[in-house]
Amino acid sequence: MVSGLRKATILTLVVAAAAVFWSSRAAALTYDDILGTWCTAAGRSGFTRESLNIFRSSDSASFSFRITRYEFAETYVRVFWIRRDGAETSTTYGQFGADGRTMVQLATQESAERPHRRC
Repeated sequence: MVSGLRKATILTLVVAAAAVFWSSRAAALTYDDILGTWCTAAGRSGFTRESLNIFRSSDSASFSFRITRYEFAETYVRVFWIRRDGAETSTTYGQFGADGRTMVQLATQESAERPHRRC
């Protein structure tokens, strides 16, 4: 009887934990998921609501770009920003870690995916 009750309790806890995990992943990403400083193999990226700040380690160059808007979805964040030539472009980030410490700049035709981690 005790063994059966223990199994039922464990099963209930597993189901509850799975429900919490899946329900939290179904919600759209938010500013909290992307704002802040992220490190890459090439340098650092800093996100605020208004700007994208890049530091390139290879030559210590720094760049700052105005962000026009963020688009949030369940699995990605698209950041729209103004290039140096004045044109608007966007960069998409996905594969956000459940712990909030990792994300990936998704691949495009021009560039491979770029892993990011919180600095």
